[in-house]
Amino acid sequence: MPSSQFPRHCLGKPIDLNLQRRGEHIKNLRTVYMPVTAAKLHDDFVIGITKDSFGEMKPEWNIHPPPSIKTHSALITDNFIDCLKDGSIISCAGLRAFTGEDEVELLDGTRLKVDAVIFCTGYEANFSIMPDLDPTRATSTSGNTELKANINSGPLARLYQNIFDPRYPDSIAWFCYWSFTVGVIPIGDLMSMALAQIWKGAYKLPPEAKMNEEIDKHHAWITKLAEKDTVYGNIVQEGPWQYFLHDAAGTGCNENLGYGLQGWLFWLRNPWWCNLLMAGVDSPHALRLFDGRRKKWDGAKEAILQANENAKKFIY
Repeated sequence: MPSSQFPRHCLGKPIDLNLQRRGEHIKNLRTVYMPVTAAKLHDDFVIGITKDSFGEMKPEWNIHPPPSIKTHSALITDNFIDCLKDGSIISCAGLRAFTGEDEVELLDGTRLKVDAVIFCTGYEANFSIMPDLDPTRATSTSGNTELKANINSGPLARLYQNIFDPRYPDSIAWFCYWSFTVGVIPIGDLMSMALAQIWKGAYKLPPEAKMNEEIDKHHAWITKLAEKDTVYGNIVQEGPWQYFLHDAAGTGCNENLGYGLQGWLFWLRNPWWCNLLMAGVDSPHALRLFDGRRKKWDGAKEAILQANENAKKFIY
């Protein structure tokens, strides 16, 4: 299916159709070289999806302006806005204090009588399975252990690429300590592929001192983000992090679907196929499309074509 059959945005449709490999490349480059501009463009894009799907947000709903998608997870819902519109639920300002046995004060000064307060705290990575090796208890090599209050998940874990304990990189790997706005299952698959290559010796991690240096830089980046807003401690820098995983896994995506010499040669040999991979459905079958450090799956191309064919029903 030619990439020209895909509109630039598929607003109001499954959000996966808004994620295209070419667009993600551009977004990641902007994030590295123009982080402020990139954050605004990404936030505006998410706001655009919301407005296209549900119309203008009423001020009393306290939805817009939202916090940045860079440091906050988005809510994906089918009926939340409908419930706000029909009055079956009411959106309130945040909770400031309990002022009586059945009374609370909100951030805007409003006082309400309540039956119960439910704290929806979500979840966080848990390292209790190996308490003696808990990476949140490891000491920073820089000597700076102070964390900003806005880091809402407690002490930061000392993990290289948010996965490897630099003390035991050949035997301990954590798959629970990463977060950004993308599907969990494809990333978990990619992480498993990367780990297999690393632990069998096909991809070499840097020395322990270098890993600790990179961890300190990453923690400094998180702390700087937390100066402006709350941030989850397991946030990763999406573009460089995924590049590392693809590189370690040997998927061939960095080389063939990038903008280096090999990527341009791949496009010259088959521009239609390359354009579909770059601007069509960002199917996880691409992880098994190319031969390289790991053997490709012969059915990957057909699966990608079928995924794009299936997406036609959502295009308008």
